[in-house]
Amino acid sequence: MGKYDRLCDYLSNRTEHKVTLDFSQLERVLGFELPASASHHRAWWANEKAGNHSHARSWLDCGRRVTEIDLGVRRVVFERAVTEPVHSPPPLRAEEPEYVQARQTSGSAVTKGTPVDWHAHLQARWPEFPCAFPEVPRDLPPGPGIYCWCIDGAPIYVGEAEELRRRIQHYRTPGPSQTTNLRLKELLERRQSEGCRVSLRILTEMTLDSVRLDSRSLSVKPVRRFIEAWVVVQLLLEGCDLVNR
Repeated sequence: MGKYDRLCDYLSNRTEHKVTLDFSQLERVLGFELPASASHHRAWWANEKAGNHSHARSWLDCGRRVTEIDLGVRRVVFERAVTEPVHSPPPLRAEEPEYVQARQTSGSAVTKGTPVDWHAHLQARWPEFPCAFPEVPRDLPPGPGIYCWCIDGAPIYVGEAEELRRRIQHYRTPGPSQTTNLRLKELLERRQSEGCRVSLRILTEMTLDSVRLDSRSLSVKPVRRFIEAWVVVQLLLEGCDLVNR
């Protein structure tokens, strides 16, 4: 877990276009004091990912930019970055798409997953990654997507992420304020200790009413939230015992 990942989580969960924080509030979110350079140099707040700007990546990776910084009153404003309109790519071809057979470190092959066709609207495949929790599969696909924690193959929790690898790592080392991560970590560790099999299903591309959604589409948070909600509803209708709140 990165030093500034809690800020990324916090901003990802804020729905407002503009989020204003004073430095003391920001430090409470992070759990530590900001470095002295943050209070004295405007360059520290530059929207740059290059170099050692891991702090800037924490807000840029969740689609925010610093638009106002007042060192006198110690206040910063994060605004949602303006994204280009998403143009729907051509419909998915009739033939079955290729899926990479990823492998876990232990050598266990990742299954291709069972085809899903919910009322002929959402069509997708869920590659399944075996997981010896709290270790997480190292071959998770990068980028945005929908994920589903499973116990003995049965879905228990559905979530969305702008960066899947980083999001799944948060379940391994959750911060004290990350209540969902803490709740899932305790559940997964307990069920695994009881001899249950833990795995992850990952959804990174799909067809919704003949429109193909890929990583570009899923990089838009409202799109991911919509698909996440759709999947949760359909799994509940199928009788799955989800712990989503």
